[in-house]
Amino acid sequence: MKFVKILAALTGFVAGVTATSAHSQVTVTKTGSAQSTGSTTTVSESDVIDWVITIENDGSDDLSTVNVTDTLENSQALIPGTFEFPSLFAIDQTALTSSSTSFSATSDSLQASNYSLVNALEKELEVSSLDLPTGNGDGWKVVFHPSTDRIFFTAHHWSTFSTNCFDLGSEESCAGYPKAFTVDGGKHVSTPGNGSNYEIFGNNYYFTGRAVGTNDYGVGCWNVVTENECGWTVMGDVSTGTAIPHDSPLFGFVKVSNTAWWTVDNRMKFHCFNPSTNAACTGANATFDISNDAGGPPINQAPNSSLRDTEFDLEWDGGNNVYLLLRYRDATYNADGLAGIYATCVNLSTHDVCDSWSTGPHYFLGDRNSYASSFLDRDAFGNPIGICASHALGPIQCTYVSGSGGTYRFRDTIQPGILDILRQSD
Repeated sequence: MKFVKILAALTGFVAGVTATSAHSQVTVTKTGSAQSTGSTTTVSESDVIDWVITIENDGSDDLSTVNVTDTLENSQALIPGTFEFPSLFAIDQTALTSSSTSFSATSDSLQASNYSLVNALEKELEVSSLDLPTGNGDGWKVVFHPSTDRIFFTAHHWSTFSTNCFDLGSEESCAGYPKAFTVDGGKHVSTPGNGSNYEIFGNNYYFTGRAVGTNDYGVGCWNVVTENECGWTVMGDVSTGTAIPHDSPLFGFVKVSNTAWWTVDNRMKFHCFNPSTNAACTGANATFDISNDAGGPPINQAPNSSLRDTEFDLEWDGGNNVYLLLRYRDATYNADGLAGIYATCVNLSTHDVCDSWSTGPHYFLGDRNSYASSFLDRDAFGNPIGICASHALGPIQCTYVSGSGGTYRFRDTIQPGILDILRQSD
């Protein structure tokens, strides 16, 4: 398969400033960061750089007739209409296009020790095509490690998982890969198959699963620089409580912030993991149970089998709500007699099932002995309108995030030409 190299160093020319004052001393700085990652050193081809120009009048007098001029370097391109600046400055945005190579901001005066901010520019990057090594297994996901310019892609297996690595600098496979990331002194980990549970933060590669040969499930950590285990945060024990002998009792992640990544287990219990401390969250937001809430989904007590009895996927709407997909293989294995794939909504602020979903999980997809991966359907303004299941054996179905119930086909909400990127049956 092919992978497009999309990373290069951020560069930016520090803006020039002219001003009139008898006792002026001006300090000007310019910093940039990639919108999608926050990185100040690398940016993807399709990403946008937020440039911030800070101007400080360090003198004792106000400045008059202030002019700030910024010139774009290399292949950077302006995004017209995206400037944010205080009212004391003026920018003629009507004269700017994506072909403009510079811009100017002017002000009649700038008081001593007053600050002004101007952003944002886009940077186009050099593109090349690369051949990645092949791996084995299923449920794989690609994640990127910026500081070493390497990508990692993991293939799931029930008893272990295999991670492969590719160096974008040398354009060669990483030495020593593929390899299995282990926990707790060399134990393999059984991980879910939907791929949402592999993430890199700093130098740590995080993954959820159950330690093979034990009852413990949680979040594992492997340092991709030192190539060693860096922690095993146990979130639960399958033997404490209702017996659900499943290889993959924990699913995630929903990355709400750099201090809160949410996971959910097959007892309908949410667990918070803090990647900044490489530990479970503490306090009131550490964990909560939704199985006993009004409309809460029942615990699935199906015995483990090759039919993937308890599979989940979850999506965050960017606000307070997480939408959760749940698979119930057989009605005899849960208290509510559910069979098929269902959705529910969980409010991260109240730690309860969302009020409009209090009637219970919404059925919207039949059981085909396989799990469904989730994604949010959005309107033209980016607002979520439905939680959808991209199912391997049938068309993509969605149910409304409003909690009103009912289903619709995803293909009916998009332009026909976009279907070219989806499966024909979808």
